[in-house]
Amino acid sequence: MRAVLFDLDDTLIPDLEASTAAFEAACGPLRESHGLDPAEVGRSVAAHARALWRASPHIGYCRAMGIASWEGLWATFEGDDPNLRALRRWAPEYRAG
Repeated sequence: MRAVLFDLDDTLIPDLEASTAAFEAACGPLRESHGLDPAEVGRSVAAHARALWRASPHIGYCRAMGIASWEGLWATFEGDDPNLRALRRWAPEYRAG
């Protein structure tokens, strides 16, 4: 028997938990090199990302579409919609922030 699973926005699979764990693992070397707690670095980065996201000129569209700040860190914003094209152009600035 085969099955296809479609899961959007943490409906069945908790994506945020896995993303948080992966980010903390990636920040692990900061503990040895700089004495920083990876979990605290993760919380700080997430707070900064949310602040940048909320200050974005695209926040209205993102809220209407349900696009979260953490999704902006990896999403490609594919499509011909003018809002998506604008997000594609703006995303590198957001990610560098």
